[in-house]
Amino acid sequence: MRRKERKEEKDKQRTRRREREGDKERRESKKREREKEKDKKKKRRREREDEKEKKRKRRREKEEEKKKRREREEDKEKKRKRKKEREGE
Repeated sequence: MRRKERKEEKDKQRTRRREREGDKERRESKKREREKEKDKKKKRRREREDEKEKKRKRRREKEEEKKKRREREEDKEKKRKRKKEREGE
């Protein structure tokens, strides 16, 4: 009788231990999944930031190019005016 009871008690303990280990594994698995999702979000966010920075840089470069072109045109115009003034004298 006692032997049978002891065996049943051991089986229960074993079962509980397995359930706890399974629960622990599930919790850890969920935790790993959440961390993966966080990493994906961080990576995507970083990529978007990089894209925005590239666009800003490109826009700045275009503005600089426009400014330089405008300055060159103004310089040419000034030279033409000076030349006309000299010829007029």
